Amino acid sequence: MEMFIKEWINERKKLRQKRKDAILFKKYSNSMNYKYKATNELTEEILKNTNPNDIIAITLSEPGAMGEKCAFYMVNKHLDRFHVNMANNNWFDLIVEVFPFLKEASFIVCQVFDLDEKWKWFDMGFGNYLLIRSEYYDEYKKIIDDSFKGFYDEFNKTVLLYRAWYEFLNRLFDKSTEVN
Repeated sequence: MEMFIKEWINERKKLRQKRKDAILFKKYSNSMNYKYKATNELTEEILKNTNPNDIIAITLSEPGAMGEKCAFYMVNKHLDRFHVNMANNNWFDLIVEVFPFLKEASFIVCQVFDLDEKWKWFDMGFGNYLLIRSEYYDEYKKIIDDSFKGFYDEFNKTVLLYRAWYEFLNRLFDKSTEVN
């Protein structure tokens, strides 16, 4: 009987924390500041003229991801954001010419393997990934941790990161941005 009571108390604590997470999730989700520079279309010319060392973050999604499938975003040091869908034409081949490490990396079920050491990654849930230059990783992670303080469930953090990754880059570089 004593064991049952301890288990029941632990389950009640977990339920209370999940309720708290739900409230935090709703509060945080509703208060996010979606002020972005406009997203630019990534053209072959822009990609070919891109210096890979000027790119600080990349997001991409698997073909079966939630949200836009096969999406590719790259963000440069000026926080200019470029987008293309890799399912169109031969975009993946063009992208790996500029970022050859992407050809070697494997993106499988919320995990990234064989990623170049110059990059670190975050899972953004459901087949979506954020790659960020290693030199910015610790600071970026701190922004995430500070923003999602109090969350019990890692999944909620992942889902919110999918919505806030660019806002967090702006915080990292302390940039004021235009409304999209």
